[in-house]
Amino acid sequence: MALATQSARAGGSVAIVGAGGGTATVGWGLLPGNCDLFTQFGGTTADFRDVIAMAEAGRLVIDAERFPFDDALAAYMRVGQGTVTARAVVTLE
Repeated sequence: MALATQSARAGGSVAIVGAGGGTATVGWGLLPGNCDLFTQFGGTTADFRDVIAMAEAGRLVIDAERFPFDDALAAYMRVGQGTVTARAVVTLE
């Protein structure tokens, strides 16, 4: 979380996702101007099971462009250039 808040830029967002623990030090002047900091809590266990069932049934469409691990740098560069048309996912396959 410290790296996320230190990497934040004006007009950006920092999302704290999950329940892994830790802290984020925030206060006046510690985040750039107009930077959002928020926590994202998922749904209930029942919601999670419903999503898993939908995925298993093939009812979810996830737009992702996959990159092999050896091309991780190229994926990062494409994200920076704005040429990835979906979510960039680096795989270990």
